[in-house]
Order: sequence, then C-alpha cells, then structure tokens
Amino acid sequence: MAIFIWRNFHLTVDAVVNGLISNIILWDELLFYGAALIMRMFERIVFLVLCFVLFALAVCGEPPAGYYDSAIGLSGNALRVALHNIIRNHTRVSYSNSARVIIADACQDPDNSSNIIDVYKNASYAKTDSASWGMEHVWPKSFGFPKETTCSYPYSDLHHLFACDSGYNSARSNKFYDNCLSGCAAYSVIGFPEYSNYANPRSWEVWMNRRGDVARALFYMDVRYEGGKHDVTNCDEPDLILTNDPDLIVSSSENLSIAYMGILDTLLQWHKDDPVDDRERLHNDVVYNSRQKNRNPFVDHPEWVEAIWGNLVPTPTAEPTATPKPSPSPTPAIGVLPGDIVINEIDYDDPGKDTRSFVELKNISQKIIDLSTMEIVGLNGGSTSDYFIYRFQSHQLKPGEYWVLGTTADSENVAAFVDETMTGVASLQNGPNDGVYLRLKSDSSVIIDSVSYEGASAHPAGSPDTGDAGTDSDTVADLSLSRVPDGRDTNDNSSDFKLQKSTPGSANADLTTPTPTGTPLPTQTPAPQIKPGEIVINEIDYDNTGKDTQSFIELKNVSNRAIDLSEIVVVGMNNQTPYFTYNLASNLLPPQGYWVLGTRDDSTSITAFINETMTGVASLQNGPNDGVYLRLKSDSSVIIDSVSYEGADAHPAGAPDTGDAGTDPGNAMDISLSRIPDGRDTNDNSSDFKLQKSTPGATNSPSSDIGTGLSLH
Repeated sequence: MAIFIWRNFHLTVDAVVNGLISNIILWDELLFYGAALIMRMFERIVFLVLCFVLFALAVCGEPPAGYYDSAIGLSGNALRVALHNIIRNHTRVSYSNSARVIIADACQDPDNSSNIIDVYKNASYAKTDSASWGMEHVWPKSFGFPKETTCSYPYSDLHHLFACDSGYNSARSNKFYDNCLSGCAAYSVIGFPEYSNYANPRSWEVWMNRRGDVARALFYMDVRYEGGKHDVTNCDEPDLILTNDPDLIVSSSENLSIAYMGILDTLLQWHKDDPVDDRERLHNDVVYNSRQKNRNPFVDHPEWVEAIWGNLVPTPTAEPTATPKPSPSPTPAIGVLPGDIVINEIDYDDPGKDTRSFVELKNISQKIIDLSTMEIVGLNGGSTSDYFIYRFQSHQLKPGEYWVLGTTADSENVAAFVDETMTGVASLQNGPNDGVYLRLKSDSSVIIDSVSYEGASAHPAGSPDTGDAGTDSDTVADLSLSRVPDGRDTNDNSSDFKLQKSTPGSANADLTTPTPTGTPLPTQTPAPQIKPGEIVINEIDYDNTGKDTQSFIELKNVSNRAIDLSEIVVVGMNNQTPYFTYNLASNLLPPQGYWVLGTRDDSTSITAFINETMTGVASLQNGPNDGVYLRLKSDSSVIIDSVSYEGADAHPAGAPDTGDAGTDPGNAMDISLSRIPDGRDTNDNSSDFKLQKSTPGATNSPSSDIGTGLSLH
C-alpha cells in the first residue's frame, strides 16, 4: 500500500511541477532544471499533507476519463484514424532544454529518484550526469527529421525519447531495429547477464526487457505522424511509416515529407515478447503531464497494436460474385513451444568418411513458426559444453514444412537440398555423447527439442528429451539418423530415431535395410521459378485522392499451377523511380485464382473484398507516368508483369510490357482499369486494359456503364 501511495504521489507531484515549470520555460527554458530540483525538495514535506488526497485522484497509468472514447470499438484503418485525431496537435517541447528534464523523470530509476535508467545498458546514472547519458531517438532523427525547427514536431516528441548510455547511443547510431542474425556484436545488460543487445552494420536488436518499449514508441510515431498540417500552428508534418523493406529506410540531411523505419514484423513480435510494464506507464504519464499533453495509446491499450497491424483478412459480408477466394495462411505463432518443431533428421558427418553434415527441422504444429525466434546449439556431451550457437535467419515455416541446415565445410556437398548454411559452423561434432538442440532465443532455458547421439548424456539441462538416437555409419555416405515415422516425438530418442536413407527436405521413409554405398543422394525438387506471364496485374484502381475512396490492385494467376505469392515483390513506380516496394505474404494462389491488395489508408473502404493490406503503402500514386509492376523476390531483374497508367513510360527496365493502360476519371469509386477479356496479356497495356466497373476478386466483365453512382455491393 505504501508503494502504491508513494508512486501515485510522486507522479502527482511531477504533474504539479511540470505544470508550474512549463510557464517558466515559456520565459526562460534555462530556469526549468533548477526550478524542478527545488520543487523535488518539498516532496516529502508535502507527502503527509497529500497522502489522503491521493485516493480521490485518478490512478497512475490510466488515461483521463473519455480520452479514447472516439476509438472504442474500432479496428483497422478506422482505429488508426481515430487514434491519430486524438493524439495529434500536441504541444512541442524544446529538445535542447526542457526535453532532457522531462525524459529524466520519465526514465527515472525506481530505486533512486535522483537517477535515470538507461534503455539499452540498464545502467543507473544521476539525472545531472550529462556526460554518461543522453537522449535516444528510437526513431532516428536522420530518418525523416534531422533538423530541429519550430515546426519539427517529431524531433523532440517525448514519446520516442529515452534516456540512454552515451556509448550505447553512439553504437546504435541510426540502425533500424531487427533481430541480429549474423556479424553480431554484443552489448551487455547490467543486472541481466543472460541478455544482451546485438548490433551489426545495419540493425540493432534490443534486449528482451526493453524491446516492447521501443516497439510501442514506434507504433505511436507511425500513427501520430500521418502527413498534413498541425491544426494549431499550421506546421507541415511528415508521414512516418513502419516498413518491412530495409531499402526504404534511408537517412537524409533534410526534413522529409515521407520517411520509413522498421523492421515492422520484428517490432510486432517484440511487442508480444515484452508486454507493457510500470516503467512504460511512468514514461507515458510523465510525457502526458508535461507540456506535450498527449499519450501513447499503445501503452494504454496494447491490444490496439494487433487491431491495427494484425493483417487479419476480414470475413467478407458480401462478395461481388461467387468466385471463391483462397483461404488465408495460418496466423503466425506468438511463441514457439516444446513439441512445435523437431529435429527430424541428422547426419553428423564422420570426417573423411561421410561427405556431408546437415540437420533437418520439421514444423509438426498447426501454426506458422518464425525460425528467427530460436537458436540451434551444438553440444559436446563429453565436456557438457556448447561448441556452437547459431541464430536462424528470419523465415516463416508453415505447418508440415521442412528446413534443412548445412554446415560451412560441407556446403558444396549439400547445396542440392540445403535451405540455410550455418555460417561459422564447420561441421557437426562426432564422437561419444554429442548432440544438438533447439532453444528459444529470448529465453535460453526453454528447450524446444534435443537429439543426443553416440551416447545418452548430451541432452541439455531442462530438456524433456531422453535417450540416444543412435550412431551414424562411417562407411555409407547417404545414411542419417531419422525420426521414423516422420515427425514422431515421444521425447525418447532411442524410440523415435532409426538409421535410414537420407531424405533431407522430405518425409523420412521407414527402411528396414540400409541403402548400400553408391546410391545417388536425394535432392529436393525446387518449385519452378515464376515466369513472366504466369501471374498478371488484372485490375487496378489507383485512387484519385479526394475523389475515389479506394485503391487496390488485383492479381490473377493465369497459369495452370499454384503460385507461392511470397516469391513476388510489388513495386510502385513514379517516372521510373520506385516509391514503394512490398513483399507479398506467403500464400499459395491456385490456378485462375485472384488476390486483392489494398492500401493502408483505404483499408476500411475495401474490407469487403481485400485479401491483403500492403502495410506501409498509404495509397497508389496518381498522375502522369505512374505504374505498378511485379518482380521476383530472388532476382529483381525478372519482371513478371507491369502496368503503366496516365503515361506510357513508367514500365521498369526489362519489362516485356509496353503501352498505357489509361486514365481513371476519378469521378466514381467503383471504376478501375481492367484487363478485358479477363486475364488477357498481350504485353500491350493500351490493348489489354479498359476502364470498367470494378470487380475486385472476380472476373472482369465488359461493361459500357462507367458512369457515376455505381455500387459494388
């Protein structure tokens, strides 16, 4: 009870201090710091007087009554718009003077009110120690707002400023946030030896207990800054956009109208990994009670992150036609649990006798698993020590899918079937009591699966697995220890594994007799590369701002095979210059199937037929010489299809297409540029496209009725 009283009392005093001092700042910001220190001397004197009053005040961490009323019950873009309207038009705080004092209180050490707690190092420094700590822009100011002006609101927006160790601040520099997979330098955390921050030349990975803080600060920045003007000061504001495309995240020496930061998918996972705590609530309260006077809605309502960025495909209330749409992929898992994924097959390579070593994983769960949440560890049981730790690349492994890891020394021998080479791992250990295991990257005590071979004692502490998987032959090259039946996991290696013919990347077969030497190595048959003409941009409404109320792109698979959309990148072109790139989600589009992509700002108007929202893409460009094209993700030079509109020169280099698809008149929301007949592709846009009534997700039908007042539904 005493702790509760003191915490609420302290924040109440902070509110009084900041309210009184803000007037002083208006006259002379240099007086702020000294006045604040004087006010803190009276806290304990006033405490006894205010103690009983505190119970009548609002509880700390709670927004004012009615603050979010206009957002309650909304989701998607409607929620985004409502929250933007609530938190916009805040009062700018001076970065050079007042911001540091406010951030010192917002990041206050709970064990010492005279100190701050650093966001990355977790160090405690005196609030007055300007040499040891500075203010960290979690959205780097070089990404959109490098210059502080009277109109540069994001530069000193307190919601994305955190107290930070000066050395760590410099090390992070302007790196975007992402999980570090290779070339990682560790930055330790005081008091938490099991955690570190990690950095490589492009990205910075935040330690576990603060990654949610920075994620929600960035969600705030994305929603707070949507372009346009400040209603009170008439200042131009940038459109800040979170993205998954690192190529869009670029620095500038000038303030920009549009800027990007990321990596969005990583930040969404970090939000789930690290829930809101009292430290974040304190930061939110202090910023609100300062001159800024707005709140971070994602601290007050963390569930709104999923409501906006969940990318869930709504169930249509009405379809334009009866044409079925492909089912959405399973929702990515929040966390990996023991038994969700197994080490399904292992060849541990007897040097000089076997010619390869690999580890095959299988997702035996019913959810998509993000491999980047795990580590694979090699265990030398004889010395009970880890001889390698490898962090997976980011990959979404679907239910029933396999992932094959090769070793550096054997990369040439396993090139036919390997999915990922474990850089830095020369080969797998062989000899008595060796093994490999999977564990969570965020919590090394959580063992997902383990396999011990040539001895039963190589399982790590905490593993549910026991027993010995067996011994690989040192005379036959294409044998491996395999789960038989495929994917079987009783947690007893001796029962689950048999020595069988290697089948990397496919189901293990139960063979009673080992395959003799000389049998050719099995290979995975890769899916054929998507060729130009197999999938087309079938329909496009490019949204004349202020006239149309929707923008979308419809894709059609015109081939005779299913196509994995994750192999395709969508690019928006303005006069031969890309203004967005978007990686499609992993979905198998059946032959003659349709896939409708919506834009961020128009998502609410097209929910009835949209399959996927292009996160980070506000709308489609309109004006002369604009276009959209599809390219291979693996080879950007391979152009699958392109559409140029309002000018014929927006096709990218290497595109087989020519001509102009036409111009949307912008006087009706349900008119779009459509291939007529449906799916027709002569590589001449001027011949293939007509202005027709919109039919997103369905067959394009010739229509002369393109007047106003038409309705889709």
